[in-house]
Amino acid sequence: MLRFLVQSAELSTFSPGIVRSSWIWRPSYAEKTAVILILLLHQAAALQVIRYGEALHPGPDLWFGATNPSVIANKEFIYGTLPSGAWGISETHLTAIGQRRNRVAFKQVSRRQKGRHLSCHYGAPVELRARSAEAGAWSGVMMVGDAVFRPVTLLWEAEEFRLGRVQTAEAWVGGLSTLVTNIHGWAKSPT
Repeated sequence: MLRFLVQSAELSTFSPGIVRSSWIWRPSYAEKTAVILILLLHQAAALQVIRYGEALHPGPDLWFGATNPSVIANKEFIYGTLPSGAWGISETHLTAIGQRRNRVAFKQVSRRQKGRHLSCHYGAPVELRARSAEAGAWSGVMMVGDAVFRPVTLLWEAEEFRLGRVQTAEAWVGGLSTLVTNIHGWAKSPT
């Protein structure tokens, strides 16, 4: 960017081996402007007047996480105390009956929390476990949070969605869209 012109260079007669030269810098207008801008930015940064990047625009304060509450019934209020964001829940009690009960409980939690609306998004309802009125067959997924969830349809080779093992959704928090996935892994044994 900067041009340096050598006007003359000759060996000094006073000390052998030392080059005496005269350098003349003839900057263009753009080069002068660039040097002034660099100096001003350096000075401003040293005084911490200008903040760059994420420090100036930190973005929303959102949290994303995954939990396995081991029977979510009567634990819905805990999700009302978590920070704003989207929370994936792996839960065996997410049968069709469990999803209805759960949705009512989260609405009650939202009413108690002033200025906060927790929305729920469920994966496929799981089948009832043998000899159980509400427990599912060791799978079940849902998402809850301060977001608007939209389902994302993906092809799963082993029908993981239909079995209640996985769900993918688009979570909208304000103007921010994020793709979130919740997976309920396969257990080593059914109990």
